[in-house]
Amino acid sequence: MVSKGLPMKPSRQAQYHDELNLARLNVILATNRTKLQHWQKKLQLDAFGEIAIECTAANGHVVPHGLDNDVLMGLITGAVLQNVEPGGEIRLTASELVRLSGLPYCERVFHRLEDSLERLQWTALKISEAWLDEGKQHARSVKLSIVSKHWVENVEDAAVKNPGQWQGVTKLVIRLDPELTRSIRIGYIRPLNSAILGQIKQPMGRSVYRALSLLRTTSTANGPIPLRMELPLVAWADHLGLTHHLPALNRMQKIQRALEPAHTALQSAGYLKDIEYSGRGDDKTVSYTFAAAEMQPVNPEVAQLLKPHLGEQRAIQLATELTSDHVRKVLAQFERLLQTDYSRKVRSRPGLLHDMLISPEKYNSVTGLPEKPSARQPVRELMPINDVMPTPNEAAFEMTFKVLSKDWKEANIRQFKPRMWELYKGGHITISALSRQLADLEPSMVAAQLDRWEEAI
Repeated sequence: MVSKGLPMKPSRQAQYHDELNLARLNVILATNRTKLQHWQKKLQLDAFGEIAIECTAANGHVVPHGLDNDVLMGLITGAVLQNVEPGGEIRLTASELVRLSGLPYCERVFHRLEDSLERLQWTALKISEAWLDEGKQHARSVKLSIVSKHWVENVEDAAVKNPGQWQGVTKLVIRLDPELTRSIRIGYIRPLNSAILGQIKQPMGRSVYRALSLLRTTSTANGPIPLRMELPLVAWADHLGLTHHLPALNRMQKIQRALEPAHTALQSAGYLKDIEYSGRGDDKTVSYTFAAAEMQPVNPEVAQLLKPHLGEQRAIQLATELTSDHVRKVLAQFERLLQTDYSRKVRSRPGLLHDMLISPEKYNSVTGLPEKPSARQPVRELMPINDVMPTPNEAAFEMTFKVLSKDWKEANIRQFKPRMWELYKGGHITISALSRQLADLEPSMVAAQLDRWEEAI
């Protein structure tokens, strides 16, 4: 149980995720305040076709806005980490949701967190032929509420002070719409740049960053991600939800003024290099020149191919790097290799497959030992990994466990130590995975990660 918030240092931040449909549709207004109970938009900004969506809040509520976009990111990231099935629930403390949402830890945020989940539950989205499955071009219509249901699990816990008031130890159970969790499970997600998000302090700035970041990857059907992009200003403001609050008089100047704080934040964070406006009246455009590289979206087909072999997190990481053709070719080679005598030398099948995916030139023959790469040919690695090890190193394990213990209370992690050791000793998990993946989790989420590793054996 977490009683204190974790500092949001860049090295300790979670790997945030967006679900690509909601990110593309941008269903949450960028403004920090609103009185709206209904809005709709119909526009086209990218190569995937028209966006047509209607948003209606229940009586007594307003539509999601501002900080709600951060909470949505936290819910999607939590669903990814816990591998939630359609119709299943995310279970985490309020402190964990705050951290996964990239929000500061304070009592005021907990109150706003409760309000945000209410808005996400009591708002209906009607999406017309704009919901994509697995990245396919054919879009369909859906109706959903982002949160189907949520409740507090430990309201009767005597150890919880002021049980009616949300605090760090409040245990939340949140059920997302099945359409959303299905999309997450098939890998229709993308990683977000935690370092950039951590430098943008206002919700509106983060909303503009996420919308612009995705639009940059979907603006063209093929080819490299552009370094410069020009957008019609009115459509861009409509997409962000800014025009609902602006009177018609001097609308263009007011749009520019509304965008200015977000633009300044994105330049300060090193994401944007320059912003230029051109044209007049309704034909006015805004041009963005980018300074930072873009996080690649997840290839859902690659994620689906690799998850049975490598597990959720590593499959998602590789799905941002590799093509479907490459993965299918290597998987076929991997299966052939396991039919040879070399299979008896394999200590870790996930480790072997990972190495084959990133260094295929080492495995030109499937009938013997991997060929050594040329001294002049650097071996590309996506992350440090020591899956294929001679023997388990108990000293290395103890050192890793000691480092993890510094971040978590000893009582929280001690119960997991035997399971970690058995996974490591059996060659099913690496020191790298322990130090990298577990270090980014709250203690209450570790058991679920260990379950996934054990199920993959």
